[in-house]
Amino acid sequence: EGLRGADLGPIPVDLSEGLDATKVKLSPRSLTGMPPAVRATKVAPNALTIRFEDEIPRQLAVRVKTKGTPARGMEIEGDVTFKPARVVVTGARSAVEVLQVIQADDFDVTGLGPGGHERKLALDVPANGVSLGQNHVTATLQIRAERLTKVFENVRVEVVGLKRANVRPSTITVTVEGPPTQVRELKEDQLIAYVRPKTGTEELPLKGKELFEVKLLLDGLSTKLKPNQVVVSW
Repeated sequence: EGLRGADLGPIPVDLSEGLDATKVKLSPRSLTGMPPAVRATKVAPNALTIRFEDEIPRQLAVRVKTKGTPARGMEIEGDVTFKPARVVVTGARSAVEVLQVIQADDFDVTGLGPGGHERKLALDVPANGVSLGQNHVTATLQIRAERLTKVFENVRVEVVGLKRANVRPSTITVTVEGPPTQVRELKEDQLIAYVRPKTGTEELPLKGKELFEVKLLLDGLSTKLKPNQVVVSW
């Protein structure tokens, strides 16, 4: 009654006949690990069909996912990087060719603060006798203070130092990124986009038309301007 299948140990299979061994019979006498006065009477199925295949190596990409949530006010910056990005798998052709990627353990970011973080992540070993060239990858990710993005689509472009100037286009789209508290409170009328055709003592012709770079400054916030150049005529 206390006997378990795991107690019997593996059944040895004789493949000494090589490619001719297409069927191998199993006998109760092959079982080992029996306690005294106990014997095996039947094995089902009583034979195994053997198929031989070429053993091939193949390089597969590794996939790493994250789980959990960083510390409050933090977020993951960019993607997880890991080395190596690909590993060699070896096994029977039919087992290897159906594999798409090798999955690594998830990178747990729960409670992580700002900065770089590194982990060794174990790789999931495929079934069907496939082996891996290595059993882990080294993964790295960056945690930063949470940032918010906000888009303003009709920011007027002002011309500094020129009277009666025309600007085309007269408005641009501004994308602002920074700390959520600052970005949420930002209003469109606080954004001053400008061009400065005249710098220093430089004199401009009485009439002209030229392409100038648009500038916009916001302390502690990053900005993207689209377009970042406008045509000024005067």
